[in-house]
Amino acid sequence: MNLKGGVASAFIDLAAVVGAWMAALLAENAALGFLWRAQFLGPWEVSLARHAAAPLALAGLGPVAFVALAVWRLALSASRGARRPALVLGVLGALVAGPLALGVSEGRHFASWMVRAPFVGALVLSGAFAGAWAAPRMALLVESPVLLGFAGLTLAAGGWLADSYVLPRLYPAFHTALLVLSLGGAALAALAGRAGAKPPGELLLAAAAVVLAVPVVCAFAAPSAARALDRDANVRIVLVEHAPIAGRAVAAAMALRPPPEDAARAVAAPAPVEVARALDWEGHDVLLLTVDALRADHVSAYGYDRPTTPNIDALAREGTRFDAAYCPTPHTSYSLTSMMTGKYLRPLLALGQGQDSETWAQDLRRYGWRTAAFYPPAVFFIDQERFARFEDEHLGFEYAKVEFAGPELREAQVKAYLETAPTDRPLFLWVHFFEPHEPYVVHPRHIFSGGLSGGSSPDIDAYDSEVAEADDGIGRVVRLMRRRRADPVVIVTADHGEEFGEHGGRYHGTTVYEEQVRVPLVVVGPGVRRDARSSSVAQTIDLLPTTLSALGIPRPARLRGRDLGPSLAAAPSAAGAEGFALSETDEYELLAKGPDRLVCERRAAACALYRPDVDAAERRDFAADAALRFDALRSELRATTGGTRPRPKRAGQRLCGAECKGTSKRLWTSGRCSRTPTSPSGARRPRCPLRCMRRRPSRR
Repeated sequence: MNLKGGVASAFIDLAAVVGAWMAALLAENAALGFLWRAQFLGPWEVSLARHAAAPLALAGLGPVAFVALAVWRLALSASRGARRPALVLGVLGALVAGPLALGVSEGRHFASWMVRAPFVGALVLSGAFAGAWAAPRMALLVESPVLLGFAGLTLAAGGWLADSYVLPRLYPAFHTALLVLSLGGAALAALAGRAGAKPPGELLLAAAAVVLAVPVVCAFAAPSAARALDRDANVRIVLVEHAPIAGRAVAAAMALRPPPEDAARAVAAPAPVEVARALDWEGHDVLLLTVDALRADHVSAYGYDRPTTPNIDALAREGTRFDAAYCPTPHTSYSLTSMMTGKYLRPLLALGQGQDSETWAQDLRRYGWRTAAFYPPAVFFIDQERFARFEDEHLGFEYAKVEFAGPELREAQVKAYLETAPTDRPLFLWVHFFEPHEPYVVHPRHIFSGGLSGGSSPDIDAYDSEVAEADDGIGRVVRLMRRRRADPVVIVTADHGEEFGEHGGRYHGTTVYEEQVRVPLVVVGPGVRRDARSSSVAQTIDLLPTTLSALGIPRPARLRGRDLGPSLAAAPSAAGAEGFALSETDEYELLAKGPDRLVCERRAAACALYRPDVDAAERRDFAADAALRFDALRSELRATTGGTRPRPKRAGQRLCGAECKGTSKRLWTSGRCSRTPTSPSGARRPRCPLRCMRRRPSRR
């Protein structure tokens, strides 16, 4: 070894950082085998997670070790009074804090930039302060290696635990920051052990060389490791969901691999078509009642232990309830606009399409209906810019009251409208109740405590109180409508569910497991079976085509939902048909059909087959027991989604779209947005550039 002085010391420091991260990976694997043992099929899967995921992680972490060492050296220089390193650290702190601040301030509480801008500014200043002032003072602890090592281990363990358990699946920027904190803490603990060390000897340099060779070897072994993981979908799912370090490496490897050939060839499945009319609702008003964040299994009519929903229960006795109804996306904005248009709007809006879709209210207005809506402004808080037209036009309703309102106020508003609305034409009335959405509030009229077979918590008690409050509002509005005109059609459902830790998360919008996407669906109306249950899988986008069919209105083109009339009206054979539902988030996809629920994790590029009727918690994967069914459902999912979401971009391929909206006419090509050309008359004409959708010729 010819390395001397500072170079040799840096060499050893680099090896110490890599060694610390190797130890962190081993500790993570041990934690997985202990904390999530039930999710592995056997000890061989734990071993596979260690031997296949670790090389992927180390191959990616190797270059990052140079960054960690550079930051440490800057902090050491700044601790000795050097101004330039302190300035550099301050800039780095601000650059890290900026994306973090933007990432964690995307919710409805920061909808206004009057609130968001000060928050982002404060975090950026805090990041700059931490880099320029706190980091150098942390480096001063190099004189106390034990204290520095303890601080590093605390940061490493605290960051890993927070990444795993604090707001899982929510705020990706927040979790990325926690991963950086955890890895930085491990590196700090390793470097603390180097404080005051003697000049490295030949043996130590040789050991460091061996350690630093590991990421290089892992980089060469990464393709075979990825192939090994490719053969075990369950391991990929467990790692991506529960392993902060290895899981991200697996997700990156799965994202970089070429798409399966059958997925590349998948074509869009045909949309449902009109079926023989099974119901006749002509001449009847239609009342649509939706509840925010109401999961089906907290409704008494669905077997819940608490009497949370006496009014929904009464409606269920008068009509038919669907045991397996699903929302298309567990986000209010996407779910309600999808229901109102009869389409899966999330993938369409992501492609810049779908904003011109006609709505339920517009379809009925064309045939002489009056339409009115009462909903809170929170309906459009998520990705608000994508819903500008729907928000501006109030989803096509001719009358809209957009306001946060409790049951009493909402009852007064609906009553005032009904007293002035002529009865010469039928009425489509929609009311959305917001109560069960977090933060949960206990209402004095509805107090619940204990009495649950699965255990209770303050959050669940408050949530159930909110559900009961919304149910009270439903009863009030139903009574008003029935006083206006006898026998209105009444539909009760929800935009999505709510999670209370069933799969390690909270709230909604993150997964497609039952607690987040299964919703109640009760329909009461002429010809609908009374006090009946349908096991046929349904989805909320089915409500629009069902209503149009029952009213004798032709089905518009491009609707994706199906007519539920046969399931509502008649034969047990129709009521028990398999049905179909599709739901998705950024990272998950669900295909529900019959008793089966195919759940796919996009980051892990893996699917699992669950059967909630025998495994309500969705813990057991039935894919191996029903391989043919699993393959058929997976192919159907690919065929169904193949025409509604972007295909993986291949080398030399350019994507082009010409969807224009509002006054900001834009053209997308190769991921860049540019103004569309303008004609001599001043009108904008969307035009795709040459060679769009053209692939580079293959070389033979």
